[in-house]
Amino acid sequence: MSSLSDQELLHFARQVILPEIDEVGQAKLKQAQVTIFGVGGLGSAAALYLAAAGVGQLTLIDHDRVETSNLQRQIAHSLESIGQSKVLSAAKRCQQLNPFVNITTINEPVDVNFNFNSINSSDLLLDCLDNTATRRLVNRFSVTQQIPLLSASAVRFEGQISLYNNDPFAPCYDCVYQPLNSARNTLENKATANDDDASSCFERGVVGPVVGVLGSMQALETIKVLTGCGTSISGKLLVFDGLHATWQTINVSKKSDCPVCNQESNIS
Repeated sequence: MSSLSDQELLHFARQVILPEIDEVGQAKLKQAQVTIFGVGGLGSAAALYLAAAGVGQLTLIDHDRVETSNLQRQIAHSLESIGQSKVLSAAKRCQQLNPFVNITTINEPVDVNFNFNSINSSDLLLDCLDNTATRRLVNRFSVTQQIPLLSASAVRFEGQISLYNNDPFAPCYDCVYQPLNSARNTLENKATANDDDASSCFERGVVGPVVGVLGSMQALETIKVLTGCGTSISGKLLVFDGLHATWQTINVSKKSDCPVCNQESNIS
């Protein structure tokens, strides 16, 4: 018997009729717990679409407050949200889209003092962050706890996305973004949104719909992972060039010298 109520079946009818999802897949979404690190540009699109799609439990993590300059791309927020915490602003909008979603908000920075144990029950982690150090912390947690990590970034007209699912033969985030050497120059040239610092959007700019494209892709790939439909992008880096309307797929591999997924990693 389906765990979906009649109201939920009506609410998500356009997804339930898809043979790749149906009632079984929709029930899996309802039972899933997804944690989103960052509810800025990427996280806004991802959170809204995942809430609307029927993910049952969302945890939103961000320590920033909404500013006027955010509204050009961070569509979970509004003029009325200015000055509010981003997690509360985004949670309110998500619940307006889906009254069945349960949302936990964590309004604190993700650093070495962050209590990662509070999100141990997550089925999937979304990296919607804007700085390298925090991404690496989240990746270590993902590897240690064997929780898949779906990471995206965007700047200017460019963006990229990949899934790190802790397959023993697939790379983790640190495998792909080790310090560059000559052998990796080609990847860096093709994936220019890689590892930008928090100031990158301010210094380099970003077109709002680009973060929408990548955040929506994160939501789509999350639905695929949770329901088991479609093809995985693990081991692949999808690179988007919005200026020239192209996607490129780059195969990425596990690194034998990776300091994270090839040795013990501890986060308390």
